[in-house]
Order: sequence, then structure tokens, then C-alpha cells
Amino acid sequence: MELPYTARLRYWLFNDVPQMEGLIVPSKFYGILAAGRPVIVIGDREGEQARAVREEGCGEANAGGDPIALAQLLRVLRIDQQRCERAGARARAVFESRYALPIPLQQWRVLLQP
Repeated sequence: MELPYTARLRYWLFNDVPQMEGLIVPSKFYGILAAGRPVIVIGDREGEQARAVREEGCGEANAGGDPIALAQLLRVLRIDQQRCERAGARARAVFESRYALPIPLQQWRVLLQP
């Protein structure tokens, strides 16, 4: 049985829109981390998702508008399976430690307590 295309991806591309920085965090970012997939953030290298990916070691950040650098990065990542596996494991760990449901629920409880 052949796996769906998305199940065969080693890295997920996440296109960050700099104009929306600070206003929203697209939910697909959380889903990618929850699935234990490493992320390549394309956009503002200093944006929230790019910083999280770099600091936590769960993927790569690539400046938007630089397709040559992105292509070079993809070539490197294509042959480094261990790097991919480490970043994927970190992605899941980051999700569990920062974004899993009990964490925001506790933050809301603290916020709403009189």
C-alpha cells in the first residue's frame, strides 16, 4: 500500500506572512508539531514561528524571497535523514511542552481566576 503524499514528506513547509506577525499563529503550525514533523518556516526569520523552530531545534527558518537558499537547504535536508528524525522528535516534544491542550487550559484558568 502506498502512503499518501503528505505522509511521505520529511519536512513540512510553513509559509509565514510577516504582516500577520503578532496577530495570529496559524493552527497548521501546531498540527505539524503535533504530528512530529520537522518544519521549514519560510518568511520573516525573526518571526515567532521561525524563532521557535530555531530555538527548539525542530526545523529550519528560511528568509522568504530567497528561492536559491531554499533550494540549497532542501538539497542538504534531503540527504540528512538523521537531522530530519531529530528535528521531528523535537517537534513533537515542543508541542507536548508548549502547546498541548493542558498547557493553554491552565493558562486560561490562571487568567480567569478572580
